[in-house]
Amino acid sequence: MSEGGKWRHANPRFTQVVSRDGNALGTAPNPQNPGKYEDSYAFLGGMNFPPDQYASGHIHKQAAAGYLEVELQLRVSDTAESTQGYECFLHQNGEYVSIARWSGKPLSAPASRSYFDILATRNNVTAPRDGDLFEAQIVANIITVKLQGDVILTADVSKFDGRVIATGDPGIGFDAGGSRKETANSTYGLKDFYARGL
Repeated sequence: MSEGGKWRHANPRFTQVVSRDGNALGTAPNPQNPGKYEDSYAFLGGMNFPPDQYASGHIHKQAAAGYLEVELQLRVSDTAESTQGYECFLHQNGEYVSIARWSGKPLSAPASRSYFDILATRNNVTAPRDGDLFEAQIVANIITVKLQGDVILTADVSKFDGRVIATGDPGIGFDAGGSRKETANSTYGLKDFYARGL
């Protein structure tokens, strides 16, 4: 996904986001880099968003079983060897909503669980429906996640270990499960995306 170069993705250890039939979707698995944690992501790099930022998108969802996540990302930056930022991810059936931090450590192999710090999780939330509005924002150190206007998770990102990612841009991501266990990417994605500084 490019839209004239507005979207950035430099790290080949994670897969690309594509636009298909008007929806943004993931592309796992990555045959060049098979691994369990190979999320697709894209962010609005180089647009100089302030640290306080908001991101949202309407859910694209078709009937499907399996492990699928839609992700809104905040304060993201990357290089060819690393990616850092905050990720707010929602399971397709509402089994969980979580806030994670991508570490930004250099990667010379597929990412492992240690690359991501789970900062907050809530299980058994309302399952998203096709067309629902999914929102995330960060103000200072506080991330707030909403579905259809209802707050479903908040976290103070400074409380985990004191490390706070201070800059970066908003974006989107998708996860389709462990390598060779993926569900079709086309069944869970985003119809649109909106971001602004706060």
